[in-house]
Amino acid sequence: RRRARSQPSGSRTTTTRARRSWVVTMASAADPLLVLYGSETGNARDVAERIAREAARGGDDAGPVHCLSLDRFEVTQLPTAPLVVCVCSTTGQGDPPANMRDFWRFLLRKSLPADSLNAVRFAVFGLGDSHYQKYNVAAKRLHRRLLALGARELLDLGLGDDQHPTGYEATLDPWLERLWRALGRTVGPATSAHHQSESRACADPCRVVVRVVEAPEGVGLNPNPNPNPNPNDDRPVCDVEARVRELCDAARELDRALEAAAAIPPRLLRSSSETASSSSSSARAFTERRPAVATVLVNAPLTAPDADAEVRHVEIAAADVLGDGEPPHRPGDCLAVSPLPLDDDDDRAGETRAATIEVLRRAGIAPDAWVVCEGGEGSHVYVGTPVRATALVEGALDLNSASPRRYFFEAASAFATHPREAERLRRFASKDGRDELWYYNERERRCVREFLDDFPSVRMPLGWMLTTAPRLRPRLFSIASSASATPDAVHLTVTAVRWRTHYGRARRGLCSNAIARAAPGTSKLACWLVNGAIRDAPPRDDAPLVLVCTGSGVAPLRSLVQDRVHRARHAGARIAPTLVFFGCRREAGDFLYREEWEALAADPVALVGHPELRTFANDEKSDGSPPSGFEVCSLEGGFVPAFSRDGDAKDYVQHRIASHAMRVWRMLCAGATVYVAGSAAKMPQDVRETMEKVVEACGKVSIDDARAYVRGMENRGRYVVEAW
Repeated sequence: RRRARSQPSGSRTTTTRARRSWVVTMASAADPLLVLYGSETGNARDVAERIAREAARGGDDAGPVHCLSLDRFEVTQLPTAPLVVCVCSTTGQGDPPANMRDFWRFLLRKSLPADSLNAVRFAVFGLGDSHYQKYNVAAKRLHRRLLALGARELLDLGLGDDQHPTGYEATLDPWLERLWRALGRTVGPATSAHHQSESRACADPCRVVVRVVEAPEGVGLNPNPNPNPNPNDDRPVCDVEARVRELCDAARELDRALEAAAAIPPRLLRSSSETASSSSSSARAFTERRPAVATVLVNAPLTAPDADAEVRHVEIAAADVLGDGEPPHRPGDCLAVSPLPLDDDDDRAGETRAATIEVLRRAGIAPDAWVVCEGGEGSHVYVGTPVRATALVEGALDLNSASPRRYFFEAASAFATHPREAERLRRFASKDGRDELWYYNERERRCVREFLDDFPSVRMPLGWMLTTAPRLRPRLFSIASSASATPDAVHLTVTAVRWRTHYGRARRGLCSNAIARAAPGTSKLACWLVNGAIRDAPPRDDAPLVLVCTGSGVAPLRSLVQDRVHRARHAGARIAPTLVFFGCRREAGDFLYREEWEALAADPVALVGHPELRTFANDEKSDGSPPSGFEVCSLEGGFVPAFSRDGDAKDYVQHRIASHAMRVWRMLCAGATVYVAGSAAKMPQDVRETMEKVVEACGKVSIDDARAYVRGMENRGRYVVEAW
């Protein structure tokens, strides 16, 4: 699954003040433009790169354009930037993306003068999802804070809504037109017209050049002493660790070339040590650039064969993901898994291999060729280390799962030799063809491999493919075990993602299905540990817990309960009661870890808590007003399941919470921390609204006061949501 899913975006434009001009101040086209982005899943980065790309088309008299992520930007240089465009997504339940958090914390410093950014003119575009209560809140807060520090806005805040059928570009297109006018730039983007010339379809220079070179000295076509027994596969037989290293090193070569091509002035860049320290996995021995190669120990089904979704319990060797002397994971942490094609017997790896060979064939590069990536110019040119062409494509690109962005079709139109294909691609890339592209691409979740089948005349050079096709991204899985309770294994609860598109095409999650098919004892995963959201608000042993989860959302909360119970049994910890609400579709086939939960519910301490912590003196009113007296209340921990498809009426976790309202209310009054984990669709908001109604009814306050109470819990770290 994808943890803390980014709220992608779409087409609801929100103005911050009614009846005002969209342009607050005009800028000079010669001023340098700084484009900064905070991105969790890549959407905000795509928007930022598009802004930078189109701004660079402004002609010879246009100022320089620099685009970089907020975690790489030296924030103390912000007052020196005359023009700034910020693009940011909102993750989870209103959080900024991980690569934006250090930047945001700096802006919130009370010591910053109110006129710090008087010389800065700015614009902000946010990516969000209106299904969330805190829709686009990261962008809204950033916009307000920049104004508070004296910056002047170029135009109104732009907000995209993922609920719009055609995605964020429905809002972005008109917002960009206003931005270019405010900046005084005539960019003439290739996507602005339907009938555009072929020469204009690929007006931008390719950021990376790929050259075929001789194999490094001492390395033949097959350096391994044990040749591959498959005559149709030229790839050498090698151990999995070497294979992972080769793929990651090849992808890193592409990254280095792109960094050189960006030519960011050193004064705008944070030091590498500062950037590393802000990473959620910075203290770990293994990272995305250098993942661990971990053995799968256990892979067992948790659901019945006829269940609506296949969920599996997977255990990974803990020693494989920890460096020497490195502390183990904590409750709430995640395991990032890179879906690299490692298993030759896997059908997806075979599809990736076939698509890779086809990409290279159309680029005029042999599958056994060695290549180097080059980027930048002048003194900033980067000439990379030779890598195998197949390793470069397989390690850097997602050819079988992710859908390409609009710019991919724009670039492809310049390399289509068939007139009808070229015309159709130009239509897709145009503003007028946005809806048609959505029907073809996003709705059907077409991948690059399928695109190659649909457009056989496209002969895209490898440099263009590498810089426009989707990059291979890791997937995050919440760890379902406590390191103290199961020190030898890291547990995962993995739902094998499968669905059908509007036209009935079968789709499978690239990473989840690879894990679901992993063979215990032999299969390996490229992975590393990542800090999770719950570790930011660890509960005290003597504080009650209210845990709400659905489906595989049970994983982080199982870890939390395991850790708490283990301390009680083996370290003498006195733990307060824990009340668990678990939801799934059917009791018979979907009840995850049923025997485990039933054993915990029957234990004299595990969920009901230490006897001395099962009561408390209620001396606090829900609205924070002075107490009128003391009331001794009992706290009832336990396990409450909800099966939404077993009865005539659907029974969800929020319904179970409502039916146990007083039980929940007493836990809240005793200082309980609430953790909610599961699908980011409607469940988190439904649970929150139910909690507010519980406070309203049991606390005898108004709904506004009840909302303020829950909001206060959230601000104090007592209401935590882990949704994806």
